[in-house]
Amino acid sequence: MAYEQRAPQRTDYGQLIAQSLGAFRNVYGLGQQADQNERLKAKDAETAEIKDLRVRATTDPKALQTLYGLDPIGADKIQTSIDSRKKKFEEERANLAAKVENLPWNQQVSEIGKHIRDVKESGRSPENTQNLYAMVTSNDPEQRIQGQNLIKQARITGEQQGYLKPRAVGKVDKGTSLKQNLLLAGYKEGSKEYEKAAKDYLQKSGKTNVTVEAAAKADSEEKKYRARKRVDNMEAVRERARGAENRLFTIEQMLVNPADTGAFAKQKLALASLAKEFNIDVSNWINLPAGEAYQSASNDMVLGILATQKGSASEGEFRNAMKVVPNITNQKESNAYIGKAMKAVALRDIEHREFLETWDDTNDTYKGGEKGWNKHIKSTPMVSRYVKDANNLPVFYWEFEQHIREEKLPNGELKYPDWKRKRIEKAWKGYEDIYKSEKDPEKRILKSDRLLDSLNKRL
Repeated sequence: MAYEQRAPQRTDYGQLIAQSLGAFRNVYGLGQQADQNERLKAKDAETAEIKDLRVRATTDPKALQTLYGLDPIGADKIQTSIDSRKKKFEEERANLAAKVENLPWNQQVSEIGKHIRDVKESGRSPENTQNLYAMVTSNDPEQRIQGQNLIKQARITGEQQGYLKPRAVGKVDKGTSLKQNLLLAGYKEGSKEYEKAAKDYLQKSGKTNVTVEAAAKADSEEKKYRARKRVDNMEAVRERARGAENRLFTIEQMLVNPADTGAFAKQKLALASLAKEFNIDVSNWINLPAGEAYQSASNDMVLGILATQKGSASEGEFRNAMKVVPNITNQKESNAYIGKAMKAVALRDIEHREFLETWDDTNDTYKGGEKGWNKHIKSTPMVSRYVKDANNLPVFYWEFEQHIREEKLPNGELKYPDWKRKRIEKAWKGYEDIYKSEKDPEKRILKSDRLLDSLNKRL
């Protein structure tokens, strides 16, 4: 019996891919509902995380930095509150120091104790003042002398910061001798306690002459220590700025990347990549190169964040890091805002370095530079509290500056070609002051209008 010989059946891979795409579209509706549920869960989790960060951010700088990525407005309010409390404490400390510096020891103890009670009654922590009180009342002469030096230094710092009126000309602070320090610390000259305190202090310091300027030496050592701290701080600022410059390039690329993002973007990207392997044209369905570049950039940014931590990163840490960078599964609007926020932080880190370097060039020291920087960022906030963009989201300072520099006249010429940074910063503050009182949200949107021309005339 003869059998008919048939040719082997060929597998149509193109048809298989087409069927896969059809199946994907069939389950898309179900996937959308499932993804909506996942997004709601993720949103609830993120809301809970933000609440937790808000609580911890008042005392934990790392929590505050993380909060800036999730809730920059809330983080800015917390930073403002922290700065306000710090300023109030510095002012109170300066006033207390000026009040007790030249008082007899027993009166010093009484006034400092009264101040601690007042602070407790106001509901605040008197921890720092309690440390000073412990020094001033210590049985250790070295501790008492350090307490007197702290009082003097707090008074001098208060004068430098403008909390106190500077001393009259002629009342110049001079190095304090051991004898003067012991008298200020409450020891009576010639008494057994005085002699013992002097002897104990000199034995610890290795000196044999009671009249040595011990306090002057202590001041000198403190100045050296502070100078080293300022240099170390500058190195840390430079390191952050270098990291910011590296991130900035990636952020700029992601802000203009035309990739499709959203809940199913990762799955679509994987399916399109598979189709490409079989030479199926997917260009009308998805921008594959842009999507892959976007996903790669997100992963690089996450790895950069985790690289700053000690030890290996857990899966949970990786997921948390993905929340604070633009990623392929976010909506376009979310990624745009996250990218803008990251750009604002990076630009501020770079500006911090430039500010301190300029300060050093002008003053030949970094001393006072951080105070100057803190004053600058208070008057020039990174994100506006009142000015909004077209999506009713807060405007960042760099967006405002870009708006000014790119504003053009009808003939195509730049409208404000002569504006320097200082003038733009004043305009930014002017917008804040004017929009603060504006109740209509629509009128808070940043756009070309006569307000900027009005500010131009006033500045």
